[in-house]
Amino acid sequence: MKFLSLFFYLGALAGFSLNAQQTASEKPGFARFQTGTFASYIWDETDRYTAWTWGGSGLFFLHPQFGLGVQAQIIRAGDTLLGNQNYAMGGLLAHYEFWNGPRAGFFAEAGLFRGNMCSCGEGNPYRRRGLNMLMLSAGMMFHIGRSFNQHLDLQLSFATHDILQKIQGKYGHNIYRIGLAYRFPAQHDAAK
Repeated sequence: MKFLSLFFYLGALAGFSLNAQQTASEKPGFARFQTGTFASYIWDETDRYTAWTWGGSGLFFLHPQFGLGVQAQIIRAGDTLLGNQNYAMGGLLAHYEFWNGPRAGFFAEAGLFRGNMCSCGEGNPYRRRGLNMLMLSAGMMFHIGRSFNQHLDLQLSFATHDILQKIQGKYGHNIYRIGLAYRFPAQHDAAK
């Protein structure tokens, strides 16, 4: 619980301290909302291991560069010897945009997740309930919808999911993500 409180405190502090030189006319009348989806496929021919990941998120922007929300993902992973297993993880998410230019931007995310994919010990991950995870992600967004819809982004990012419990031999679950995000315009965006 202390970790969760620290997470929200740091997120709120970052959100309130961002972009202090913004003029009053640029500030939103109300926060905007962003929803997105992403996918990833990982394979290892040596171990004959594959992992499909699909996920989605929803963010409520408290500031033009900072948003809080939720993210969930489903993972289907396994090898040819043991077969495939289904895993799930999800939780709270903080999103920060370092730079958001007219055609592209950079962002980082941090989240506290709960899931059942234990990347522990030797070999491939296995199912274990009640795991708490720290997710860290960084990526780039490309504003692909400028000609027909100015609020559609293509996102490319890398994410790591680290288990917070003390478990022997744990290691991070690292993935690349390719996704689409749509920003519902705030009142000030719609007026432009």
